[in-house]
Amino acid sequence: MIFSVFLCGGFYMERHFFYKVKKLRVKDITTMGIMLALYLVLNVMIGYSFGGLYFTINIQFIPIFIMAIYTDWLRTLIVAMIGSIIAFFLPANLDAGNIPAYLFDYAIPLWTIAFCSLFMPREIKNIVKYSSFYDKRIGKIWGSIKYSFIWIWRQKGFVIGIFVFVVLFFISKSIGGVLFWRGDKPINFQLFIWAGGVNLPNSIIDSILLGILIPLVCNILQPIKKQIY
Repeated sequence: MIFSVFLCGGFYMERHFFYKVKKLRVKDITTMGIMLALYLVLNVMIGYSFGGLYFTINIQFIPIFIMAIYTDWLRTLIVAMIGSIIAFFLPANLDAGNIPAYLFDYAIPLWTIAFCSLFMPREIKNIVKYSSFYDKRIGKIWGSIKYSFIWIWRQKGFVIGIFVFVVLFFISKSIGGVLFWRGDKPINFQLFIWAGGVNLPNSIIDSILLGILIPLVCNILQPIKKQIY
């Protein structure tokens, strides 16, 4: 089970269905600007590091997920939309000149994070207190297995948010791949199979990577949570 590796994050994130928004303030605009800048810098770095390859590590989404978890869907959507517009003109954009492919390949996956903000948790707690689930007689391996399932069960909102994003990300990237590689040829079923096969490993890796890094980064930023939102 892929999401069992989220145990590596070591934090318990309570489920929270969050759809209300606050009035924009000056510090909100500052926070949004910082996260937007981080996204653009990481986007360029990833673009140049993996440019031309079928494999990418999409850590550029982490600042946007921080917005999704620690603010609200509206602020997240604003940052995502501005970021997608600016990123189109960056030299690392492989879909330059092909707007439909860019929308599905880069823009729509970014906007999807704002939707996932409705499912993402807002509270992060250390879960050391749940260490009693370790079974000393059977051993720490079996205890770790139980521990991981308990961890997943207690943070269904986080699992749902990441899962929804990865599924929509995979579908959108696959459509973007078809639009990019079709050229002047008509769209056919083989193109969808090829695009899906290329994007599936990336989607699996992204689910693991984001599942580990997002709780860790959120925990680091926990002391300044009130200053963010």
